[in-house]
Amino acid sequence: MLILSVDAETDGLWGKPFAIGAKAYKEKGDGYSCVADFYACCSTGVENEWVRENVLPNLEDTHDSTDEVLQEFAKLYLETKDKGYTVLWHMGHVVEAYLFRLLVEKGYIGEWDAPYTPIEVSEHLRQRGFAPDCVDAYVDTFQLAKSDGCTHNPLFDCSQAMSVYAHLHGAGVSHNVPGGPVLL
Repeated sequence: MLILSVDAETDGLWGKPFAIGAKAYKEKGDGYSCVADFYACCSTGVENEWVRENVLPNLEDTHDSTDEVLQEFAKLYLETKDKGYTVLWHMGHVVEAYLFRLLVEKGYIGEWDAPYTPIEVSEHLRQRGFAPDCVDAYVDTFQLAKSDGCTHNPLFDCSQAMSVYAHLHGAGVSHNVPGGPVLL
C-alpha cells in the first residue's frame, strides 16, 4: 500500500491554506517507511491572531506566495496519485478537503483528480473507542515514536497521523527519509 499523508495550515479554521506538508509512505514488511516528503509555506498576509500566535512560530517560509505553495503541492499530489498513492489525513473534512477544492477551482488539478476515498484517521480512532480529535494524545498514550517537530508543523502533523493509522492497524512506521528529505 502507498500512502500520502497530507496536512495543511490555514489562516483560521475556515481560511485559505498557506502551508502544506506531505509524507509519502510505502508498505514494507510489517510496517510503513517514509520514502519522500514535501513542505511549502508562505505566511505573508496571515491575519488570524490565533494562527499568528500558535502556528507561525512552528513554520518557516519557503515560497514568496501562497499560489506558489499550492502549485508546488498540486504537482507533487498529481505525481503521487498517478503512482497509486492513497491520501491520508486527520480531521480533513474542513482544512484538507478545502485545500483540494481550492486546487480544483484554481485549475491546478483536474475536476476528477481530488482524492475520492481518503483515509480519515479520526474515524479509525472513533471506531476503536478513542477520542477522534487528537492524534497527539494517542501517540503519547501508546508512547509511539515521534518525528522531529511539533504540532501545527504540517510535516510533524503528517507523521503523527500516519503513526496513529499504522499503530491502529498493527504496523510500525519509520518517518525518516533515507538520505534526508526529498521530493517525489
